Amino acid sequence: MTIKRRHFLSAGLGIAGSLALNGGRLVHGQSSNNYEFAIVGAGLFGSATARHLSTMSDDVVLIGPDEPQSRRDHQGVFASHYDASRLVRGIDPDLLWATLAKRSISRYRNIEIDSGIDFYQDIGYMMVTPGGLGEDWFNLPAMREVAADLGVGVEDLNDDDLNERFPFLQFTPGSSAVLQPQNAGFVNPRKMKAAQQRIATSQGTTIIRDVVTRIKRKGSQVEIATRDGTKLRANRVLVATGAYTNASNLLPRRLDFLIRAAMIMETEVEPDTRHNYPTTLYAKTDGEEEFWGLLMPPFRYDDGRTVLKTMDGYYGPRPLQGYDELGDWNRGNGHEDHHPTLQRALHEVFPSLSIRTTEFKPCLITDTPSHFPYIDMLDERIGVAAGGNGKSAKSSDEIGRIAAAMLQSGNWKTSLPQSVFAARFSAHTA
Repeated sequence: MTIKRRHFLSAGLGIAGSLALNGGRLVHGQSSNNYEFAIVGAGLFGSATARHLSTMSDDVVLIGPDEPQSRRDHQGVFASHYDASRLVRGIDPDLLWATLAKRSISRYRNIEIDSGIDFYQDIGYMMVTPGGLGEDWFNLPAMREVAADLGVGVEDLNDDDLNERFPFLQFTPGSSAVLQPQNAGFVNPRKMKAAQQRIATSQGTTIIRDVVTRIKRKGSQVEIATRDGTKLRANRVLVATGAYTNASNLLPRRLDFLIRAAMIMETEVEPDTRHNYPTTLYAKTDGEEEFWGLLMPPFRYDDGRTVLKTMDGYYGPRPLQGYDELGDWNRGNGHEDHHPTLQRALHEVFPSLSIRTTEFKPCLITDTPSHFPYIDMLDERIGVAAGGNGKSAKSSDEIGRIAAAMLQSGNWKTSLPQSVFAARFSAHTA
């Protein structure tokens, strides 16, 4: 099926329409299969890159399948944006991650306006830890310092403040918090991706809904083959295929990744649940066991359910390896032996919550040894943008902007240090 860009835009399809184009192709008048730029991977990184790159060139193609219609039966690739909420914060214990986030967040509203798709809830963000805790993601002193460096407004809350503002939440006694009341909250990653693609299409990008099976240098160009047998060429190619980058064997060398088997818990609550609180990361040490995790506020999903999402940093006994393991994980129910931990933690922090149903879903975290995404040209023709480290959804627009400028010029075009984003390769070949 081929759909012209003008028809796609004039039809007012919205998010449901843009996600229903499996197997379709959005074409801006390109009559050949020869492009200036190709982006392989149509997730958050790839879609953001396409939007930014299409302001520099009208000869861009974005290639990647849409979300599987049936996760349980799907035998192809998966992504990690199949969800309705991802944490957004403009502060982070790391200055660089906070910079990526702040730059991205500053463009959210314009992306919503230009696309006609709302994806951002500006409800604030809060980090809560018991006294004395302050490591890794929960380093409150570092977060305060970064907030001051970037001019991000935050509030310090003590135990009494937390009890007064959020009496229905039971944090460990003696906890303290850093609250970012504005320019933080959560995004719907599905709708964010759709918004990026809608704008990219309006700016001339071609979108091909297919899986790339091979990338190969052909003289002064790169040849790309897709699952349906199509072959196309581009002068430069960006690979943004996330956790499946190594498993799909698209690059001549394996990137140094650890693929973590994360999972989320979706708890359906009563539709009239009206507890208001910001997106919250919290540490709780006074329960049956220590828990460090995410607590999203109740949110009405598109299917009509009101859902509260939680997760923690449990990734199972070892990283995932290979195409088959990734597929088995994504078709399953998560770490079933860890389900009671998430259920118990939610009850301890939110004892008054009335729960209807609970569902567990798998997720993938792609960790790099640098703890930052790889945004790099591997040679003069092929670049990569991958490795979210569990922090990238909120920052994906800035990551895409950097990747687009790099691909367009072949050089590093941002004030951030290139060495931080340099790709590293695995010593293992299997």
